[in-house]
Order: sequence, then structure tokens, then C-alpha cells
Amino acid sequence: MKFVLFVLLSLAFMACNPKNKTTNSVKSESQENDFLFAVKMENEDKEPKKNLSDREQKYNEPQKKEVNKILENDSVFIVKFEKLDIKFISSDIDNKGEDFEKIYTDSIKINLGLGENFKNKTFEIIQKHSSIANVEVFESYQTSMGVSDEGAHLDLLNWKHFNSEWQKLIINKNSFVSKEYSRKESELFPKVTTKQILEAVRIEYGSEKNKFTERAKNCKDANDYPCSVMINQFNFKIVVTDKNGSKTNYFILINLPMGC
Repeated sequence: MKFVLFVLLSLAFMACNPKNKTTNSVKSESQENDFLFAVKMENEDKEPKKNLSDREQKYNEPQKKEVNKILENDSVFIVKFEKLDIKFISSDIDNKGEDFEKIYTDSIKINLGLGENFKNKTFEIIQKHSSIANVEVFESYQTSMGVSDEGAHLDLLNWKHFNSEWQKLIINKNSFVSKEYSRKESELFPKVTTKQILEAVRIEYGSEKNKFTERAKNCKDANDYPCSVMINQFNFKIVVTDKNGSKTNYFILINLPMGC
């Protein structure tokens, strides 16, 4: 605005100055054009820009973080329950294709390959019945102990476990995201002795003395190398409440590979 006032005052001074009465008409037109241009620029600064091209609009929009972007080796999987479906993307699932063609009434077990971990994984809820009034999702996890031997690994999946409590997940626009657990959470396990570990290894391996019992002798507890504890299963509980108040629970049990 200050610039426009300056231009107006300058033109008024020039009009009153006798020397400028002989000014060439081309120069007057140039001054008038400068004034109009100044007014135009002032108005453009005040008004929001409109009619931007698609490229300009995309450039001016805030960048959105892509979640679970589909990569070259990814596939879309849909777990089918009676009242709703759960859709997700994964690159390494060991289940057979027909496992995702069935309609489950209560639970499904999904086996992950070594290339998948399901941390911060986005799941989409697809409701199939108008009778649904509310959907809630809860997550828990289970840990198991294993013994390593220079690459080889014996998993004690049929022994003791730590099972976490159910934690409610946030549902946003019919989607929820799985949790990412800390190392401390991943290593939680019941207190055990070296003697108990050796007995469990003998039972799991099927012989009184083997390479894993020799290794397990060095374990003072479940997290003392060559023993270790890690998450071996994620659990999702989907609670569906109908408009009449009845509830239906569905479970997705996801098994993670622990080692070789």
C-alpha cells in the first residue's frame, strides 16, 4: 500500500510541474502502466492465489508420510470373519492362499516369514453388516526362550512364556496400527534357573545330551547368552458389538520366526 501511495504522489507532482507538460505521450502511458502494475501486485498480495495448476497445488500441499506403502514384493491379504474383514499388506507370509479364502468364525493363525515383523503395521477394518454398532481392537504379545549354537537355534515354544496384558488400540478412519515394543518389553520372561533350562532343552531336543544342552549350561537365566528371549507371537482381539448389545470376539494370532 505504501508503494501505491508513493506512485500516486509522484504522478501528482509530475502533473503540477511545468517541465512535465511537454512530456511525451509514450512516457505518460509508461507511467500509467507502472501504476496499474503496482496496484495489481498489491491486490495479488492480499488475495489468495486461485486456479493453481495440479502441479502447483501438489507442491504447496504439506507432505504426507506414506504408511505401509505397497512395494514390489508386497501382497494384499484379507482375513475374512463373519461380520467383518481385516485387510493388510505383507511381503512374507507363509500361509497357503486358501487360508485367506475361508470365512472364520473365531480365530486364524498367520505364520510370518523371516522378512516380516509386523511392527507399526496398518490394518484396515471392512465392516460387512449394518447391525454393527461398535468395533474395538486390542493387542497383546507372547515371548519365548531359545538357545543358539553358532547360527543354529533351538526354540522352546512348548515351554514357559510371558504373556502381556491386552492393550486397546486406536481406530482411526476404520484402520488401526500394531504396536512396536521396546527391547525391555521383548525380553520379559518368567524367572528360571539353569537346571530348569537344561531340562527344557533335553525335552525339546529329545535326547539327554546334545549340543544345545552343552550351550545351555552357560545360561544363568533366560536372557543370559547363549540363551535369549524374544517375541514369538502377536495377538489381536477384535470385539464387535451389535446394535442389540451382543458382542462377538475375533482373534488373529500371528506367529513370528525366532531363528534357524
